[in-house]
Amino acid sequence: MNELCNIVRTKNAGPFLFTLDIVFKDRAVYEAVKAHKLLSREVVAAAYGVPIEEVVVFETFDNVMAMKATLRRKTRAASPGDSDVYAMNQEVPALRIRFPLEKLPQNLSAA
Repeated sequence: MNELCNIVRTKNAGPFLFTLDIVFKDRAVYEAVKAHKLLSREVVAAAYGVPIEEVVVFETFDNVMAMKATLRRKTRAASPGDSDVYAMNQEVPALRIRFPLEKLPQNLSAA
């Protein structure tokens, strides 16, 4: 994931949600990931180990080669037990997502 994207980040989306932003480096890779559903609500839920219903938004933005997922937080922001009030350190599960090479363009310069 990190090799194929310019941005993989999370941020606060209110006290009960956080957002995962993924911006791809290459249009062909973005289109392949989108076409083969290599990144989807189900894939994000599996990566984060949560039920699909916990991924409340999954959107694609073709003009900027980006995908966005919004997930429910396990703990309300700033409540006891919250270790990341700004939700800026939640991208690691997304970085562990791997895409099958046979589904990606063969001439990858980003990988």
